[in-house]
Amino acid sequence: MTLQPVWTVQTRASAHACDFNRRWKPAAMFLAMLEAASDHAAHLGFDFEAMQARRMSWVLSRFRIHFHAFPVMNEPVTLQTWPCGLQQRLFFTRDFLLTGAGGQRLASATSAWVLIDPVARRMLPPQALQASLPANEGHRALDWTLDKINPPADLPERLQVEAGYSAVDVLAHANSARYVEWLCDALGMEAFERGNFAWLQINFVRETRPGERLSLRIGQNGAGPTDWVAEGFNLSASTRGFEAAFGWQGDTPASL
Repeated sequence: MTLQPVWTVQTRASAHACDFNRRWKPAAMFLAMLEAASDHAAHLGFDFEAMQARRMSWVLSRFRIHFHAFPVMNEPVTLQTWPCGLQQRLFFTRDFLLTGAGGQRLASATSAWVLIDPVARRMLPPQALQASLPANEGHRALDWTLDKINPPADLPERLQVEAGYSAVDVLAHANSARYVEWLCDALGMEAFERGNFAWLQINFVRETRPGERLSLRIGQNGAGPTDWVAEGFNLSASTRGFEAAFGWQGDTPASL
């Protein structure tokens, strides 16, 4: 079998994954990208069971996406993903490109992943993989360094959530896509009546275990009136669970 350095998936914005504006929800786009990444990793020989047998697992650490146009209900989408080498000598990077039927860009994204020992719940060095991934040198969907965000500690609370059954995945922690859902819920319906994300970066600081509660806090960034920062503070562990920054396109809702 010839290994594919770039993975291509044909999908569509299914009705159940669209919002009241008939647009593909940000979290649904996020989940589609995660599934494509998982399928490509399996194709390259790093499937979940094989990694578990070696006491290893891929965990998403940082993710940034730029939205160019939101697919509407039932619109066909071509999703491509590929590994892009190491960043900061720690992160395995992977890019994503979503295009429409006419080849127009819908979204461009880049991500940073780490290896962990799922039993000890500790990070492993990249060398522990003892294998190589396609380099795809010079092939980038979004050429961006995924730095820390460090939002201020005094952001106003917008929502509290609990990691229940539906939020938890095979690694017994809240799935990465769930954080995007929580952030959207914290922004509220009015926000998405008036606009949507222009871009979003989310950094995962600490995993959220079953039953733990997060306080979703959002505030404006000093960089400009359309730039915002957010954090999910883990009330159960008394520490930050995730940090985020995003740009907003459209009218800013009065609720923010």
